[in-house]
Amino acid sequence: MKFKSFIESKKTAMVTFFISIFAAMLIFSMMHGFIYIDVVLFNGFCLTLCVLFLISIALNFALLVFNINNVKYKGISIKESKAYDVIICINIGFTVFFVIFDLVSLIISSETLYAIWLNFLKIAPVALTCVLLLFLVFFSSTLDNKKCKKIIATLLCVAIVLCGILSIFPVSIYKFVSSPIVLDRGDGYSIVFATTDDSIAYVEYQYGDETIVAYDEYNGKKNSSRIHSVYVPYEHLKGNSYKVVATRVIQELSYGGRLGKTISSSSFTFNAPEGDLEVLSISDWHTHNSKVYKAVEYLGDYNSVILLGDCAAGLNCQEEIIEYIIKLGGNLTNGSMPIIWARGNHETRGVEAKNLSRYLGLEEFYYTTQLGDVNFIVLDSAEDKEDSHPEYAGMNNFEGYRENMISWLETLPNDEGKYLVLSHDVELCIEEDLQERAFLKMEQIKVPLIIGGHTHELEYIDSDTIDKFVDGGHNNGIFVASKLTISGNNLSILSMDNKGNKIYENTLNNLFS
Repeated sequence: MKFKSFIESKKTAMVTFFISIFAAMLIFSMMHGFIYIDVVLFNGFCLTLCVLFLISIALNFALLVFNINNVKYKGISIKESKAYDVIICINIGFTVFFVIFDLVSLIISSETLYAIWLNFLKIAPVALTCVLLLFLVFFSSTLDNKKCKKIIATLLCVAIVLCGILSIFPVSIYKFVSSPIVLDRGDGYSIVFATTDDSIAYVEYQYGDETIVAYDEYNGKKNSSRIHSVYVPYEHLKGNSYKVVATRVIQELSYGGRLGKTISSSSFTFNAPEGDLEVLSISDWHTHNSKVYKAVEYLGDYNSVILLGDCAAGLNCQEEIIEYIIKLGGNLTNGSMPIIWARGNHETRGVEAKNLSRYLGLEEFYYTTQLGDVNFIVLDSAEDKEDSHPEYAGMNNFEGYRENMISWLETLPNDEGKYLVLSHDVELCIEEDLQERAFLKMEQIKVPLIIGGHTHELEYIDSDTIDKFVDGGHNNGIFVASKLTISGNNLSILSMDNKGNKIYENTLNNLFS
């Protein structure tokens, strides 16, 4: 009898209904994590999940209506039928299963928790509004207590007024997310920074006797976005100071719009390294910013940074780019030294992947640049599987992209000098013919070393032609970072993990001779 009274109680029906809604919202927020299952193992997996969760919500709602209103059929309460109890038990079982499924999915989706949380927050207002409307339509009339009705009516009025105010006046904190980053793009710098809300922005600095104001704009239209990128020539920034300024965009219309608060950063003094290089190397951090900072503490001072890609599982929203690239780079450099960026295979995934070059102010993800007297050739290994792999759902053409990149590489002059190649995957290309062409050209340029990551296992690979250094990155809860010190023709490597353990140390004498 206790079990029967439990499953038939109004409280159980109400709790089960709200749990089913919460579980559905959560699974919808995690849909991007099931792409591989959806396109490889079980085509239509995500759609099937959505249908099942919607059926569960509808069934829970129907049972709740029957329970609260004590619906009768042919003069007999439905709650008194055995079929009703059986349906409730089956429904509770389904709800428990969905909750367990959600929890397991959250555990195995640890690298995308930030994106899941943001997706959940986006759909929460709509879902809660629907629940409130359902309550008003079906349940408010069942309340006999006039005081309760007045309280509910008052709360609804307050909610409507608040929604109206919030739609007109933003109340969230508006600020810069972190210090800016200065990306070396090969023909100048891109100063990249982010705000907590959409804004228009510019970089301001003195050059000679002139005050330069450089806007983030496209063909005369100021860019309204959370992420901003402003081009500054090398000579304008060398040994100079700058600040970033942003104005909140509350509303952008076809004619006019409404702007909010303007914020200005403190002054950042930028110095490009000269003489000896002390280059911080970071690869495959996969959302573990805090572990990166800890490992870097043990490496000591540095005057430039290379980021070798794989910041997260994918780029499903702007926030992931802000949190795991801009914020990470800003905290590592405080906007005072150059960063060289090499794209990883996980930055080719997600709906924002196609916008990454624009966000970072890079024309291409392969280019050449120089720090001190060392020439860096940055290559983009892109995805690590063939374009026809079902995981990509027919949306990739990286074979053609790598063909263009290698053709570009072959046009570089065979000048004498110090050369290093940066690439997320030190193998460069999955196509054997393109790989052979790339290594042949690098031998002609006399490249002694390729620096990369991708495997999550630190390794130095000796070769008769071109050596390879694979940085450690994140593996089994441990993150490994490295510092490359280049003095004259010698290069020293020191690698430390976030626990303070020395993982690798080596000095390569006469590497560039």
